[in-house]
Amino acid sequence: MGSTELMTGRISKRGRVNEGRPTKLTPEIKTEICDRIAKGESLIRILKSDDKFPHYSNVREAIKKDLQFRDDYAHAKEEMADYLAQEILDIADDGRNDWTTNDEGKKILDHEHVQRSRLRVDTRKWIASKLKPKKYGEKLELSGDKENPMQVEAKVKYEKMTVEELQRFLAGSLNKTG
Repeated sequence: MGSTELMTGRISKRGRVNEGRPTKLTPEIKTEICDRIAKGESLIRILKSDDKFPHYSNVREAIKKDLQFRDDYAHAKEEMADYLAQEILDIADDGRNDWTTNDEGKKILDHEHVQRSRLRVDTRKWIASKLKPKKYGEKLELSGDKENPMQVEAKVKYEKMTVEELQRFLAGSLNKTG
């Protein structure tokens, strides 16, 4: 048993070195996870970046059980949306690799790079719209103006209605319009 194992505390009750990831999240680990998420990193990328992080399932379980961590995580995800929106500007404005030189020395458009940039922008837009739909989501506005107010038309097939259904329908329609 080396001194590294003793310092990291990865010794089992039987005196064996535990090779797996830690299962508990320290306050420092929780803070680092939330800080990195707020800066646009995915939880999976963070957890795979270093063995000091617990497995994904342990983090998800901690988010369910620890109210403070859940709130911090949710806030970090909201901040991530703003970060991704800023990244979109950087990606869209960066045209450095849009052009390449072919074998004849002629400058040509690098379609693969342009498509990859488009994918990166579209992915960030989509994620931001899900994380902060009021700010980054698609806005659907249904309205009319004073000269052309919105009208809703409903077509009803009377021939498929019984007499009682038709009477109830007409009674309801008259009450709504009058």
